[in-house]
Amino acid sequence: MTVKIVLSGEYDNIKSFLQLVMGEKLPLSFVVLTHSDEEEVQYRTLITAGKLNSQTTIAIGTPADYSDAELAIMFQSQLPASDEEVDELMLLQANLPIFRESVNEAIENGFTGKLLISGILDEILTYFAWRFTGMDRAKVIGVGTTPQALLLNALLRQQLEVGDQDPNVSVIGRASDPLIAWSRVYIGPAPILMYVANEDSNFAAQDLTGLETQISAVTVPENTTLQGLAVIRIVKALLLNESAILPVTNIKADRAGSSTFVSSTPVLVNQDGQTKLTELSLSENEQTQYNEIETAIKALINKIENGGLENINNEG
Repeated sequence: MTVKIVLSGEYDNIKSFLQLVMGEKLPLSFVVLTHSDEEEVQYRTLITAGKLNSQTTIAIGTPADYSDAELAIMFQSQLPASDEEVDELMLLQANLPIFRESVNEAIENGFTGKLLISGILDEILTYFAWRFTGMDRAKVIGVGTTPQALLLNALLRQQLEVGDQDPNVSVIGRASDPLIAWSRVYIGPAPILMYVANEDSNFAAQDLTGLETQISAVTVPENTTLQGLAVIRIVKALLLNESAILPVTNIKADRAGSSTFVSSTPVLVNQDGQTKLTELSLSENEQTQYNEIETAIKALINKIENGGLENINNEG
């Protein structure tokens, strides 16, 4: 039996994802939940084109499809089209109540599979999806910094002219504030910092700065194609026996073990969901930067839990 995946959320994100899926040979069945007749008409063109792929099926579905789905992917709003600094609370004020309705709809229709969340502030959405549902935290995952990690891997391959499997990168934190842990980046058996220290190498400290600029660019989280490629990689790990260590958003105990926390760190992603492998080991400077990201995420969660979003806190 073909594995079923339910897709919900933003049309543009789902459209971009399905266009990428049609170029793959994935033995999967995608069911799309629509919000309007107009959206359904738009999806029909994708469904027709999808018939050229003999292994993958795409169909319009209903919430009842959650009952036997192994995975639900929720594509949430990206950054608004503005050069102004994003007010995260305002963005969540608009999107988190809608997201909660989507999560509740899945649970009310008997969903027992794994939940994958793609979109801006997915660390907050992942945390509250777990809070809303009480699901096993191993089965609630956000895309996190996986797109940035894939991009960094590609950029290093091009710059150093090495093979696909040679770079081993570590991009952590959150998609809106990614931290490249250079102390944990390897090219083959050697740390990349050894390349920087080697005078005979064609790689220098300024190259690290240039890569950081590209990875931290605000356009990366908004790039629906890059997000879609990251989702496909995670789907393969979750459903198609292509296990991988990926920097997805995952829920875990904080360093003190006293509370639950969420961020993007490398974990094993496989058919069981996500599993922590080891403690994150960073340089002193990287640990300081990561601590700042952790503090910002916790502060935002605390604001919401303490009444920062009235539409959320007034609901049961």
